[in-house]
Amino acid sequence: MTFTLDDLNYFKENNALIEIKNGGLLIGELHDTYRVKVLIQTKEGIWEPTLEMEGWEYIMNPKATKKHIKEINRINNEFNGNEPFEKYEIPKNIKTIDAQPMDIKNPTTGKLLLLGDEPQFIINKNSTKKYLTILDNLNKE
Repeated sequence: MTFTLDDLNYFKENNALIEIKNGGLLIGELHDTYRVKVLIQTKEGIWEPTLEMEGWEYIMNPKATKKHIKEINRINNEFNGNEPFEKYEIPKNIKTIDAQPMDIKNPTTGKLLLLGDEPQFIINKNSTKKYLTILDNLNKE
């Protein structure tokens, strides 16, 4: 499935597209319920969902990704993704990205996320939970 600029504008007008170039904690469903599609421009005027995120993952902005890549890698590699996970209360000062389904009774009505042109690092949910404040501070530098 591919999307054009007209498609993106339609989704944006209907609050179904979120630009995530500034990073933050993704608020949304876990992979076992719904996978949030992330769009990347693959050709001039064409975007494709090339990866998926789940709720409780943190995406760093490009500047923080570049500046803190070693620290972010160390944090992300602490957990392999097979550990149990429990949702938690998010501190009020944390930057969040609301990617919850538009219809909570139908989780397939998820929003689309739009990455910028520069690389961004996605931190798994367990590492995010343990290091949320540190990640958020690195992302705000």
